[in-house]
Amino acid sequence: MDSADRFYYMEDGEIKDIYTRKQLEEIDDYNRGEMGLRALNLNSLIANNSEHMKSLQSMIFEDIQYYYGKKRVLNIPSLTIPFGQIVAIIGDNGAGKSTFVDCLCGLKKSKGTISINKVLSHKERIKNSY
Repeated sequence: MDSADRFYYMEDGEIKDIYTRKQLEEIDDYNRGEMGLRALNLNSLIANNSEHMKSLQSMIFEDIQYYYGKKRVLNIPSLTIPFGQIVAIIGDNGAGKSTFVDCLCGLKKSKGTISINKVLSHKERIKNSY
C-alpha cells in the first residue's frame, strides 16, 4: 500500500470517491471485492472450490507464436501451468509479456493452441477473459 498517498476510485468513467491510504486499508475484503478491487493481503484470498474450478486440470500452451509483420515476437514451444497455482510473467520491457497475455486472452490471434480441458479458439478465450 506504500505505492500512493491518495487513491481515486473510478466507476463508469467517473471519480466516485477519494481515499487516503488508511481509509482504503479500512475497507473490508468483501466491500473491496464489490468495488472490483483486489485484496490488499494475499493471505486473505480464498480459493474458488466450485465444481467447475475443480474440473480444470491445467492450462496448456503448444507451439504459440505471434508475429508483427514478418518478425516473430513470441515463441513458446510448450508450457503447462497446473491448475491452482499463482504465476507471474516477468521480463524486461519488450520481452513479450503483454503480447503473451493478449494471445492468452484472445485479443491477438496467435499460431498454436491454448487448452483448458479443450482447445480454445481466440473467440472462446475472449469470452472467458472478459
